[in-house]
This record gives sequence, structure tokens and C-alpha cells, in this order.
Amino acid sequence: MQKRILSVSLSVTALIHLLAGSAVTQQANLSRDLEPVIVMGVDLSGLDGVPLAELFLYKYDSAAGWQQIPFQIDEKGSIDGGAPDYFVPDDGLLDADDELSFMAKDGGDLAANSWIEDPASQTFGRYQIEVSNPLAAGEANWVYLYRSSSLTTDPNLADYISWSPSANPASPGQDRISSQFYEIGHGENGFPNDLLITQAGGGNGQDIMDRLKFRATIPFLGSSLPLDEDDIQFLASENDSLRIIDGKIRIIRELNASINFLGALPFSSPPLFYYPYSLEFDVRVPTVAGLLTSLNSGRVSLDLNSNASGMNLVSANNSVPGFTVDGTADPVDRTVDNVLPGGNWFYLNGPQGTVVHLFPLGTNVGDTRLLYYEDSNPTPGSDDTGDGQSFGDTGIDIIGNIALPLTMGYRGYFLDSNRSSQVGAEIASYEANKLVTAASNQSFGDVTSVRETGGTELPKSFTLFQNHPNPFNPSTEIRYSIDRTFKGAVILKIYNLLGYELKTLVNEPQTRGSYEVRWDGSDSKGRQVGSGVYIYRLQAGDLLESRKMLLIR
Repeated sequence: MQKRILSVSLSVTALIHLLAGSAVTQQANLSRDLEPVIVMGVDLSGLDGVPLAELFLYKYDSAAGWQQIPFQIDEKGSIDGGAPDYFVPDDGLLDADDELSFMAKDGGDLAANSWIEDPASQTFGRYQIEVSNPLAAGEANWVYLYRSSSLTTDPNLADYISWSPSANPASPGQDRISSQFYEIGHGENGFPNDLLITQAGGGNGQDIMDRLKFRATIPFLGSSLPLDEDDIQFLASENDSLRIIDGKIRIIRELNASINFLGALPFSSPPLFYYPYSLEFDVRVPTVAGLLTSLNSGRVSLDLNSNASGMNLVSANNSVPGFTVDGTADPVDRTVDNVLPGGNWFYLNGPQGTVVHLFPLGTNVGDTRLLYYEDSNPTPGSDDTGDGQSFGDTGIDIIGNIALPLTMGYRGYFLDSNRSSQVGAEIASYEANKLVTAASNQSFGDVTSVRETGGTELPKSFTLFQNHPNPFNPSTEIRYSIDRTFKGAVILKIYNLLGYELKTLVNEPQTRGSYEVRWDGSDSKGRQVGSGVYIYRLQAGDLLESRKMLLIR
């Protein structure tokens, strides 16, 4: 009898439907609708080398049928074999280090026995991408990445976010980012200094931000030199550059400018990622040989302006009723170590909208880590930057013996005003427990054979489970099960997010059964890798499945 191989990651519920001979339709029930989903090209190796113009993303609705959804694929090129870079032109073909992005809320139902009505797509494989919630068993939805030479992009697809260049040619850093829900403008140094939550997004449309602040003191000849965001200069006359990727799902933005520290030094900002509801970036402070190896203090904070007056502040260690933003100092609990690295959320809410800040940071950075909160109203023109005042200026303060290199992160969510403070803890838990994706390569023949036979035969494949624990330090266990014996070796490998292979954990023939493999966080040369997201990929025959895991040192 001919074998019918469907794919590698059907849910238990879907398999029960198959065995019962009914149509396979598992309803989408993912409750996390604020987050983007990023899938690496290495997870889509069956489409490696395919022109990006031939790729289309769909969801399946059991009532309404197939619908295209917004997505983008960001390529990464390199110069002379250097590190992959979003802003280096590539070849227009899907590669291992390219990134597919879409919004989690746009996923649909499981469509294991259905295909879009496009004959050209039937000659190629598709990828079923399951998006699941690690915090709630059984919560998932699905999207389908098709290849076709005849499809066209639906002109009515939402463009979630857009970019407008500066109206002042002499100050190109003063551009604006607009989503359907918020707007952010930038100052002369190219960093955010305007924020409003639109009326359509559930706010009142008022600009509530003074500026994003950076602070550091640098050891120098037995003393300290101060450094702040005003020391960053971005000038068209100096051939400084602003690099932009303007997509439907996210805008990636990077500055190449200079910083004044004992003279002008080149300064490149980290990529800033603007999504429909959020902004995120990681500031990496490098060492400078013979000049800079540590900091005496450091801070990242977001300062609001007087339009934020009346907003309510609640944080992980400052519970309801919290404090009112009013320009009057408050006795806040500045302790944060018990909620680092991902639980140090801060919630601000009022008719202006809801803002949730997170400042990821390791628990061993510097001597002391404190919540920074300044709500005071000194005389305008004081020695502080920006408007010289502080309304709900919130961030993380690090004091004493800060070894470089150092990474300080920021995650900001900009939401409607009808959000309770519970959303702060929810978003922090989402950041610590990222959505899980599982990509399965499927062919038209496999899908239609299940439909034609009523699904009476159980697909034979393997299952790759989420690693445990996750996040982990120093090691984690990876489990998988094999439902049939494959020709050749079963291969389990570890990759970084750039698609580079780090280590092979398994490469041998294996029979049916369950297996468990430990990864100790080392590469093929025994070196410990750093904190970050890694991919583990299982291959057996022509089947592949990948999952992500988070290592926190």
C-alpha cells in the first residue's frame, strides 16, 4: 500500500480527527495578539534559493476559506564574508539568515487537508508554520507559506507601519514612524523624542514623550566623564547616514553618526525594530582598546512631558494604586533585582493611552541595579537634557564597576487606554516565554492524499518537542520521537539566529522510539556560547522540523 506522509507537526487533536475519518480542522485559539512572529530562513530550508517575489503567506479560515495575510521577508547580505547585515544588498533569494515576519494575531485554523486554489503552487511545497503559546497548552494558530509563479499580492493587505523622512534636509534624523496605533518622532540626534497613541489606537493623540535618554559616566584619570544622548551628533553635513527598511510588519532603523568623547568617534546605533504595537532595541556598549573598558554608571530611561500628567504608574514592585505622574516626587520602591532580567515591567495609563516599558538586564551587571524613576518639575532650563523637566521618567540605573562590553535593552508597548495594570505582567511573561514556532514542509500530493482517503491512515513521521527547561542555564534537554525507521541518519543540530551551524548533537541511524539529548550550551569546539536565542533542527529523511530556545547566562 502506498505510504502517505503528511508532515511533521500535527497536533494530537488533529491526529484524532484523522483517525476518526473527519475533516481535519483545528480552530485557531491563540490569545496573544500583540506580538510579531519571526521565522528564520534556516527553518524554511525547503524553499532555500527561491525568489522572494514568489512567496506568499496565507491563513485558513474554516468558514471563509483561504486569505492572504501581511508579511515581509528581510534579507541579510554581507561584505567580503563579514557578519550578515540587514542593510547590505543581497540576491533576492531566500537564504538561511533571512527573516520572515508576520503578526501572531493574523494566524488562522489548521488546514492539514486543504490547499489554495492555485495550480502553480501545487508544483512546489508549502510550509505550515504553527505558532503556539508555551504558557497555555493547546493554544495555537497556523499560517502557510506558499510558492507560486502566478499569484499576485492582494492590494488590500494591511500595511501595519510606515516611515516618513524628515521634512528638514539639514536634519535627516528627524523622521517619523507611524503604525495604525501609535506614532514616534525623532530628534536631531536621531533618537525618539515624540510618542503619541492615536485616537484610532485607543489614545487621545497627544504627544507624551520628552525623549529617550542615555546616561553614562566614564572613568578617566581617576575621575568620571559624563556622557548622554546630547553627545550623539547626526548631521547631513558630516555624511552621517540613516538606514531604513520599511516593511508591512516592521521598520528596521539604524543610525551611523558620531559621539563626542575626547573628540568625535564613529557611532552606530543598534537596529531599532518598530512593530505595530511596540518598539525594541538592544544598546551594546563596546570596549575601545586602550581607552574604554568599563563604566562607573549607566542608564537608559524614557522621559515623558507635561502632557503625561495624570497618568498612573504601576510597576512590578510598585503595585496598585501606584503613583500619579504629576511632577511631584514619589516614594517609589527602586528594587529591581528580584524581577530581572525580564520581569521589570512598568505600566503607565491614562486617557493618553497605555505604555508598558521593559528594560531587560542581567542580574550581575555592575554593583547595583535600581529602578530609575524621576517625577519632578524643576525650573525649565535646568541642567537636565530635553525640556529640563521630568514627568514619569522611567528606566534602569546601573551603578559601579560596569564591565564592557555591555548590552542594555528596551521593549516598549503602546496600547489603548482600556488596559489594566495586569497587562504589564502579561507582557513581561510574554517576553520571557516567546511564542514557539514549528515549520513543516508539505507537498500538494501529501495533503490531497489525506483528503481523498478521508484521512484513515496515521501519518508516519517524527515529533520534535520544545526543550526543557526553556529559558535555560547552563544546559537543556531536547526530546523527540520517531514513528518509523528512516533510511540514513537522523540528524539533530544547533544553529544561531544568523543560520550558522554551531554543533551536531545526533548524526546516526535510529529506529522507532523516543529520544532525549542534552545540550550544554557549547559549540563544536567546546566553547560556551553567549546568551541569546538558538535554533535546534531535527532532520530525518526528507523531513525537517525546527524550534527555538533561549539561553540566559
